[in-house]
Amino acid sequence: MAAKSHQHFFNKKLSDRMPYNKDPKMVVPVYIRDFLGDYTEVSTHAMRKVFSSFTQKYTSHIPDDNSNIKFYDAISIELTVSEADFAKTTDELLSDIKYEAAMKTLPTNRIIKIYLTTFDEVADVEYKTNGVRVRVDTDTDFTAMVHSMVDQMHPDAKKFKLMQLVIRGGLGALSCDDHIPTLNFEDTSSDESVDEL
Repeated sequence: MAAKSHQHFFNKKLSDRMPYNKDPKMVVPVYIRDFLGDYTEVSTHAMRKVFSSFTQKYTSHIPDDNSNIKFYDAISIELTVSEADFAKTTDELLSDIKYEAAMKTLPTNRIIKIYLTTFDEVADVEYKTNGVRVRVDTDTDFTAMVHSMVDQMHPDAKKFKLMQLVIRGGLGALSCDDHIPTLNFEDTSSDESVDEL
């Protein structure tokens, strides 16, 4: 009973944050191995500069009109895709918010951590990655990095919708994520569909 209650709370939390109309019947954690290196963390000042470099209408916090980009914990930036932008491709959305240009304001020889959430509309399944450390160099292609992470989620991941992108700086970005914090989930699909498999 406690597990069902926990799942209900988790689903409610997802529905409060995600713009699509129903909760996914399953959440699939995706672990992506990253690199080991001797780079340093990104400062609060640098993260604030990235945030201020995104297209202004996306940082205005107008609910239901635009995708919201929030700056919190002094080191984290979170993009949550709104209903209005749900039909856009990942490339269109990243271009609209000026993602690449904003990320290029980061100082080099640093490490950031990126978390992605995508949604498979056909299967009604959400995919979440661990925090993947990314080196910030002069030649880093941040858009290609997002595509690379999405491609590693599933063979058909190119059809998935980007739902959430979190960029984390500070000391927390230096540590390796050896697990995904969303591993406690239940498949809420009906028993009939399981029997059919």
